[in-house]
Amino acid sequence: MPNAKRIAIFSITYDPFIGGAEVAIKEVTNRLPDFEFDLFTTRMDLSLPDSERIGNVNVFRVGTGRLFLDKICYPWRASRLAMKMHAQNPYSVIHAIMANYAGLSALLFKKRAPSVPYILTLQSGDSDWFIRMRTWFWHPWYCQIYTKADIITAISNWLKDRSVRYGYKGDIEIIPNGVDIEKFDIQISDEERASIRKSWGACENDFVVITTSRLVY
Repeated sequence: MPNAKRIAIFSITYDPFIGGAEVAIKEVTNRLPDFEFDLFTTRMDLSLPDSERIGNVNVFRVGTGRLFLDKICYPWRASRLAMKMHAQNPYSVIHAIMANYAGLSALLFKKRAPSVPYILTLQSGDSDWFIRMRTWFWHPWYCQIYTKADIITAISNWLKDRSVRYGYKGDIEIIPNGVDIEKFDIQISDEERASIRKSWGACENDFVVITTSRLVY
């Protein structure tokens, strides 16, 4: 794509290993056809190709297909491949999906190419204790995942506050998770509706409230 802005995305997992963060990547990139996206992820399965195009994203998988080893080695493998591709065709922005090994990959890239803007997106639901138990032995580097970012986006104020506690002093944008409104407008027959309510143990005139969510502020 001539003159397109090139974005390098670092994400520990991607299609076919899908969670909320991966869905967010897909939805955002599909809405930005004028940008070129290269995504660097772990392989984790030898049956998956080293590279392929998924939607609007060029996916590059690094590793040997061994789950634990691929995650441990991911930051160095992913940042090295991204730097190689950056030398051939420079990236306009690098984007880390969460402050984990993906963030470390972006940090390693940023140290070698400091002029490239670095975006960090925070979507984790992990507790502070959980993170401390997994990062205490590389705490100075973990802090830099936050402090070296040029801008941070977070899905909640709780995650915004966490980035400040780890020393970040720059701009932070709160971007809550989105929803596909069309999925809430599905038309079903009265018979199907009654069958679903019956399976829940709800009577015809019972008022039913359903939530599929987690608490954020």
